[in-house]
Amino acid sequence: MPMLGYTLKDADIKIIAGSKTSTIREYSDARYDRFAVAQIKGGKLYHYMHPRTPAMRLIAVTDIKDVEIFRFPKNASLPEDLARIDGFDSAREMYQWFFSMYGSTFPDRKYLRITWSPPKEVEA
Repeated sequence: MPMLGYTLKDADIKIIAGSKTSTIREYSDARYDRFAVAQIKGGKLYHYMHPRTPAMRLIAVTDIKDVEIFRFPKNASLPEDLARIDGFDSAREMYQWFFSMYGSTFPDRKYLRITWSPPKEVEA
């Protein structure tokens, strides 16, 4: 089953609380196939903080709801609720984060958006 890793502050708290139920990752065919096949099979997502480090820990296990190809609107009209379920306080904050990661061409890139149901079980 696929895993998602997070390093962003408070991602774990928002996932456990059920307020973060989406993530947007840079697109690749292999990544899309991995998550789409898992969704078709009714798969689970395993959410980890600080993946592949000694501090790695399981946050939650959730059910995949949807896997889609995503592009940012070029006119900065991203819905606020989409930004919030992705863990940001506002669409502006989300745009700023993606700009800091990918530069001014971030709206030209293709992304993968994965959504999930709030967690039923939480690992401590």
